[in-house]
Amino acid sequence: MGLLNRLESWLTPKKALIILFALGFLVYGNSIPNGFVWDDEEQIVKNSIIQNLGNIGQIFSGATFQTGGAGLSGYFFRPLITFTFMLNYFFWGENAFGFHLFQIIFHILNGYLIYRILILLLEKSHLRQILSSLTALIFVIHPAITEGVVYIAAVSEVMFTFFILIALFFLLRYRQTKPTIKNIISICLLLFTATLYKEPAVVGPPILMAYALIYKVKNLKRWLTALTATLISYFFLRLVVVQTPIQHPLYSDISEAGLAQRLITIPAIIFHYLSIIFYPGHLAISQHFVIKNPTLINFVLPLLLILAILIPSAFLARKNKLILFALSWLIISLGPILNIIPLDMTVAERWLYFPLIGFLLLAAGFLKEITNLKLIHFITIFLLLSLVPLSIRTIIRNRDWKDGLTLYTHDAGINSNSFDLENNLGVELFRSGKITEAKEHFQKSVDIQPKWHFALNNLGAVYQNEKNYPKAKELYKKVLETSDYYLAHENLSSIYLAEEDYRQARDFTDNALKKLPNNSLLWLNLAIAEYKLGNKEKALEAAKNSYQLNPNPQTRYIYSQLSQDKELKFE
Repeated sequence: MGLLNRLESWLTPKKALIILFALGFLVYGNSIPNGFVWDDEEQIVKNSIIQNLGNIGQIFSGATFQTGGAGLSGYFFRPLITFTFMLNYFFWGENAFGFHLFQIIFHILNGYLIYRILILLLEKSHLRQILSSLTALIFVIHPAITEGVVYIAAVSEVMFTFFILIALFFLLRYRQTKPTIKNIISICLLLFTATLYKEPAVVGPPILMAYALIYKVKNLKRWLTALTATLISYFFLRLVVVQTPIQHPLYSDISEAGLAQRLITIPAIIFHYLSIIFYPGHLAISQHFVIKNPTLINFVLPLLLILAILIPSAFLARKNKLILFALSWLIISLGPILNIIPLDMTVAERWLYFPLIGFLLLAAGFLKEITNLKLIHFITIFLLLSLVPLSIRTIIRNRDWKDGLTLYTHDAGINSNSFDLENNLGVELFRSGKITEAKEHFQKSVDIQPKWHFALNNLGAVYQNEKNYPKAKELYKKVLETSDYYLAHENLSSIYLAEEDYRQARDFTDNALKKLPNNSLLWLNLAIAEYKLGNKEKALEAAKNSYQLNPNPQTRYIYSQLSQDKELKFE
């Protein structure tokens, strides 16, 4: 125990912070040059609203995705994630480097907050510095949550965790004192801020309630009332003021399954998360599965494993408050991601980001119970050594996120039945000029999920590229039967122009602009259609709108030619 005692006395909060930042950047440093991938494109690269701080008022009027001219869209209410993108874009523009740097820094700060929280929770443990530091280090470098750190669109996971951890840290600081109104308001505001980053942050108030009850904080009723009011305030804002529903239309296997099948799938979901915590060998995005016929392998064994963890934990929780609190954290935080309310996929590694903290707190609680000195020494050395393979696995996984083509090619080899992954891979292949390969993946995506309009539109784009306009139009019209997807409007409008059906192009585009009034390409197409029909004044007005929305060389040329009453020449 001499070595452990020396290490315990050597560790300080300042040294822990330095170690966390050093190891954090060592592990995630190779992800900083990565580009924008997946939803990063629609939420950042193509999102004109976040590219101008003057649009800050609009972030509270919609969701997070650009719509091609109809403001922000989607079924989420996450204004602060849009603000975070806007702020990063102000400093870094379309340079993903700054976005990654921002996310890594806050991820490491979350690790430091875990360290500080455990220091307070383990105040009577003689190895609290070692246990707290190891727990924080494992969180910072664990490959199971890499997606939450290197996927820019997942910064919401990092940020809502950050605000909940700060709130919990302050509650721990105030737990033995009479809380002032300022203390209560500050903690509740932190928790409310977390909910504006992502909906699962509603677990924050219940987790703090669990802590207050378990550790019997002073003025318990006052804290419980304030935390309940925070939760009610969020739902009032979400459901009454903004009127954004809790559940939205989805196309995943799990969302189309009935409640009974979703409940049967829960043990497999929990088992999946446990498996990548202990063995993060096969990591992949967009995972879809449903347990329709329970068997020994897919239901009974996962359930038995979960019970093997829960039963000893519940037994020890009777005398170990940390284990009871950790169990509460796990159960509460897993609730939103178990698909009781359907989600857009069955499991996602980024969703494990916050629940992982509960699991690590549970592990720390178990270690606190060990009294055998040799066993403590062995476990500590083992955990220290485990940092090496975990770090290496994270570094390797970071490289998969280099760009879209690398990520989707790798993950499709692991996850071969994902409609959105197949579509994403098709997009990257299409962009690289591999049209035939792209078509195969778009078709596979459509075969897996015929209702998903993104893949239908992209398959239409392949036929449009092949100049098979009838088939392309058929697919675009099918898309528009169930959605107002802006690319389908743009593509169909462009086909009418290519077919020289200028009247149809004008009528269709004019109608599309009623839904997408700020779409530059539609205004440009309308200008061309009106010009071809001899309506020069209307053509000039449309060209002006297009140029003002997107002053690129093409819109500048057409607007300039029409404003000078010159002939338009098309290549």
